[in-house]
Amino acid sequence: MGVVTWKSSDNISYDQWLYDRNNSIGASEVGAIVLGNKFTSNLEIFYNKVAGPKAVKENLRMLIGTKTEALSSELWEHYDGKDQQSIVTNLRNNTPVKKCEEIKATAFNSDYPHLSATPDRKILPVLLFAGMGFGSLEIKNSQQMVLDRYKGGIPTDNLFQNVTQQMVTKWKYGELFYFLDNRNVANHRINFKDVKGAVNAIENVTTPFW
Repeated sequence: MGVVTWKSSDNISYDQWLYDRNNSIGASEVGAIVLGNKFTSNLEIFYNKVAGPKAVKENLRMLIGTKTEALSSELWEHYDGKDQQSIVTNLRNNTPVKKCEEIKATAFNSDYPHLSATPDRKILPVLLFAGMGFGSLEIKNSQQMVLDRYKGGIPTDNLFQNVTQQMVTKWKYGELFYFLDNRNVANHRINFKDVKGAVNAIENVTTPFW
């Protein structure tokens, strides 16, 4: 079994963050490499890696995603996974049903030296997740119309991102939490044992790519 190490991303410069990101395939890049998407291609990612770190200018969408991440994680902690009204009830009563914590670090695994993962949050093994070990929580600010385009309401890029996070961290489950249209939520559990096809695809495509 691979050895997992974590490299802190707290209090590092943007240039250093870019350099570190360029020296592996990040979980958010895996979907584009395996399947491609409308925003980028595996060829573009390859040339960006070869050419060196490329600064990304923050736009409003990125800023909103960052700023709403804390709110979304709080909504997730109070959501029972069934009834959205449970968020309101549990928040008003200050009774979370799940717990997570922010991770300011990037994970690496010696079994997959070319991959890296920076989950938005670490799911803690308490309350509804008691006895389940840690899990990977990926938070997205999106729209219902976007999710409706995909089977099961899960964008393929997001699925591959969460599966990669589980591969690298060796956590056995994860969740995708969507804050939709600033008024609704959607939550999907991803169990590692159920996504072997995705794991094989990630291994078979990203290894020769790197």
